[in-house]
Amino acid sequence: MDLMYKLARKNHLTIVGDPDQSIYGFRYAEANNIVRMRLHYERRGIPVKQVKLNQNYRSTVNILDFSEKMMAGSYNPNREEKKLQSNLAPEFNAPIFLTTAYNAADEAKQIADDITRLVKIEERYSYSDIAVLIRLTKQSRAFQKAFAKAGIPCRVVKGSSFWELAEIKLAVSYLRAICSNFDWIGYRTVLLSLDGFGQKIANSLDENIQKLYEENGEVNVYDYIKNMANNKTSLGKTLQKFLNVVEQSRGFLLVDEHYDAEAGCASKIPIQDRLCSMFDFILSTEKICDKIAMKKGGTRNKRPETFNDIHGEIESNLEELKQQLIYFDPLENTLFREFSQKADMNTQTSDNDSNANNSLPSPATSLTDDDIQIDEVLSTPMKPCSATVIGYNIDSDSDSDIEEISPFEFTIKKPSKVLSEIDSADQVW
Repeated sequence: MDLMYKLARKNHLTIVGDPDQSIYGFRYAEANNIVRMRLHYERRGIPVKQVKLNQNYRSTVNILDFSEKMMAGSYNPNREEKKLQSNLAPEFNAPIFLTTAYNAADEAKQIADDITRLVKIEERYSYSDIAVLIRLTKQSRAFQKAFAKAGIPCRVVKGSSFWELAEIKLAVSYLRAICSNFDWIGYRTVLLSLDGFGQKIANSLDENIQKLYEENGEVNVYDYIKNMANNKTSLGKTLQKFLNVVEQSRGFLLVDEHYDAEAGCASKIPIQDRLCSMFDFILSTEKICDKIAMKKGGTRNKRPETFNDIHGEIESNLEELKQQLIYFDPLENTLFREFSQKADMNTQTSDNDSNANNSLPSPATSLTDDDIQIDEVLSTPMKPCSATVIGYNIDSDSDSDIEEISPFEFTIKKPSKVLSEIDSADQVW
């Protein structure tokens, strides 16, 4: 403070701060500086004007009173009492509840139940009136799952949803490429992650694929890439390695029996085991964790602690994806469908929340982190999804074998040709 007094001309010095939030104490920004400044000038006969900002624009009276009582019993005996005033109408003055939960999933379910009660049963609020405050972005995952099951629409404020994380988008794209020879979007995402394959090449392929589609009605992307891999270049070798991964991954799904030595006969391999083996093979062979960690946090040598933290979080997210793949429930696939629709067709979420109470609201319940907003619809109910996935057996000529399936249901079938995410207005493949 002595330095500030000397730098201030004609005693023109202003201090701005909240005595209850001295988070910059490491820079000597202490709440006691306000008292010290007043005493410094009063001793010299210089008047000091203090302006208190007591109007609060986002909290209810109950919350303000509760927080003031909590701070009054804080560690600072010299703290001055605050008389905060709420800018909200009295009808918003809901009571404060303290609840406990066994774990993150239980906590999210409790909150989802409360939201359902307030909106659907008591009909006191719309979804867009409600926000859930979290400290870390990764905590939003439990709420995304709970809200999806409860049919509560929501959007994440700051940070990416689970399905938009780089590692999840890349892993899902591998699954799409394995699922179908015709899914250019899936192949394109994977190709962009390979060494030597940049945006310029991707843009060129976009034009070629589009032209082939217009000429032939469909494009076998796998065969197209296979022809590129025949070139004796470093890029050709990279593409061939990727195609080998696709074929080997499909092999995990095709081999559904193994010889049981104890039983002396063939034994079925559960689909869950085959999916688990395939998924682990993709991650280890393609080093997805390392790729994304280096992209997000640099190399292991330069920033080992940061790299390891990021790497661990990526591994956790991919493990979550694997569990969803293995134990996929067709009745709970709305998150994936909406992700596919957003990723493929670049659909924009609307900010209109009219009729948010009982129709298909958007935007709605918010998950917030640091109060910075992005738009991102994550759970149900949602606007009608134009994306469809149709699967049928290559060897079958019967139309009766054609049926709608979910994005993960290729795991239950033999090799199938899957025509992914068709939308006449936005995308043609």
